[in-house]
Parts: sequence; structure tokens; C-alpha cells
Amino acid sequence: MLKEISGWINALAKAKNKEEIEKIVTGFELSNYIKDNEDILDKVYIIIYHKIPEIPLDNIPYILDSLYQSDDFDKFTLFCHLLEKTYKDLPFLTHLENYPIHEVKFKTLLPTLLRVSDEMGGVANCMWLILLKFIDNDELINEDIKEIINNITEQQLSIVV
Repeated sequence: MLKEISGWINALAKAKNKEEIEKIVTGFELSNYIKDNEDILDKVYIIIYHKIPEIPLDNIPYILDSLYQSDDFDKFTLFCHLLEKTYKDLPFLTHLENYPIHEVKFKTLLPTLLRVSDEMGGVANCMWLILLKFIDNDELINEDIKEIINNITEQQLSIVV
């Protein structure tokens, strides 16, 4: 089982372009291997963490893009984990804010959004735009989260001004 997952990650590392990455991501049913087994999911995180140096940095934004759009919730969770590990080094990030994201995914992504939004630059800007889509949804963004967003905004403004 882990051998197949490791092979999938190796294939992503060796992919030559966005289309090939999309095909590899969509063609692998990660949830079939996970099946609500948190131990397996944790092992997948460990595998991807150790494989990150083997993945060309230019491939990671396309991998993230494909994982983000996936209907497979485990792939989306892997997206969150991979983004947290790589966002400071990414050369670019595709326009994730343009893709629809349902509330369950947003709740999963929220801690990552807040962490990455604290930085300045293109990746943080994308995360801000996703946050802004839900800023008026009091069920998803409570007063504590709004306070965090306000603090991050004030920090960024103090740098700019």
C-alpha cells in the first residue's frame, strides 16, 4: 500500500508538465489506500515530506493546483500539508482563488490560510483572496479568526507604510 503511494509521489516528482501532473493526480485514488486510517495518512505525510527535495520546485505549484481541485478529500488534505511545507520556496502559485471551494474544504484549509497569509508575496496574496471569499460567513470565520486576520493585516500594513 505505501509502496503504491510512494510510487505515485515519485511519478509526480518526475512529471514533465502541468498536464502530466494533472493526469497523475487525478488517476490515483488516494482515498482507496487511506480509508479513514489516520496512521496511513500520517505515513503519507512523512513520505511526501521526505520526497519534497526530489520534486522540482517548478512542479510543486501544479501539484498543489491539482490536489486543491480534487474531489478526493485526502488529496485536498495532502494539498494543505504540502503547501505548508513549501510555500516559502514556491516560485509561483496558480490562481487557486478562482476555483470553487466548499465549506468543508475551507474549514480544513483555514489554519493553512492563516499561516501562509502571514507572509508577504504572491502565495500569501492567493491565500488572502480565498479568505476574503468567506470573510462574511460567521459560521466559518468567527470573531477569534477575524481578530487573527485583523492582526495579520495590521502587521502587513505596518511593513508597507
